[in-house]
Amino acid sequence: ERELFGAYTSAMNDCDYCFRSHRATAAHFGIAENLLDAMLDDLDAAPIDEKLKPLLRYAAKLTATPAKMTKADAQRAYDAGWSDAAHFHATAVCAYFNFANRLADGAGLDASDAKLREIAEHLASDSDGSYATVYDSPHATRSDEPGRTSEAL
Repeated sequence: ERELFGAYTSAMNDCDYCFRSHRATAAHFGIAENLLDAMLDDLDAAPIDEKLKPLLRYAAKLTATPAKMTKADAQRAYDAGWSDAAHFHATAVCAYFNFANRLADGAGLDASDAKLREIAEHLASDSDGSYATVYDSPHATRSDEPGRTSEAL
């Protein structure tokens, strides 16, 4: 679900690199790539668990208009059966991806679809679930300098 939220938040931000990366990773965790397309086209009609939809709506609003968040936004998640901890984690994942999207776009990160699939496979098979080991070898390049390894990674 974190990858689903990450890809969804990245799409809300139009962060192509993060969206493609986390869409590929979500696919390795068993989430159909066309599910994200359906969610973006019409969340209400998307074939996902109804319980997830209030949290996804919350993430979309938090991404697009954070200053307009209200208690009622959170209450819809609670009414769907989510706990305080689940709400906090959804908020944290959304906030993290908003941050990461800005870093990726600001740094001009880009990678081929083949490279993103390779990264996704690594993330999905990483025994401890850590993203840190992805950067043991360079996977991303700055989009303004194709082939150049980003020193930041």
